[in-house]
Amino acid sequence: MSKLFVDQVDPKTATTLTLGTSGDTISIPSGVTIANAGTATGFGGFVASDITGQTALGQEPAQTDELVLSDAGALKRADFSHIMPVPMILLTRTSNITVATSTATKVTWDTPIKQQGGTWDGTNYRFTPGVAGYYNSQCIIRWNNFIPESKQGGPQLYKNGAHFYTYGSMQNFRSDQTTLSGSDVMMTHPIYLDDDDYLEMFVWHNAGTSGAFGGGYNHWLVYRLVGMST
Repeated sequence: MSKLFVDQVDPKTATTLTLGTSGDTISIPSGVTIANAGTATGFGGFVASDITGQTALGQEPAQTDELVLSDAGALKRADFSHIMPVPMILLTRTSNITVATSTATKVTWDTPIKQQGGTWDGTNYRFTPGVAGYYNSQCIIRWNNFIPESKQGGPQLYKNGAHFYTYGSMQNFRSDQTTLSGSDVMMTHPIYLDDDDYLEMFVWHNAGTSGAFGGGYNHWLVYRLVGMST
């Protein structure tokens, strides 16, 4: 086998340089890198076997795992976090909170159950997402047995220190049977957040006397709504 040592090969007269003829095989040995700064045509494209021939992941992808997609015809890669409901946080309060009548009282969530991304401020009890987008806030609380039938109480969502939304479903849900008396209230509401906006959850009632927001029977869940771009 003969070797030809050159630094550059150019066609003699035409503008096309041909390597080999039909049926020939051009071998590129291990360790050799082909650096392309021009346009490559005629090569095999991305085919199904490029995926099916690989090892199955077998679990939920991590947020930093990547997928390949066509963006208006251009092949690109993207992190799975873009199609996951993250950032998110799930919180609970394990002990009672005394709430004065007609006084918005911040819920001092003491137990983060799950967090993916964002920032939880456990001193000021506020969540900052770190990623702009539409989010859903869901809060479920239980009032202990003290709100009369003619009164009401529920969560109040605050954005950047200002009241944003009140109300909830099943307000004043209760039974006349002593063992079942109480009020379970759920509030869910979508909200747009910039990356540096923050959310807090307050509770309020007008029962006329102080009462307890029951610990252990509550949670606050905030997560990004996938598919609702900024």
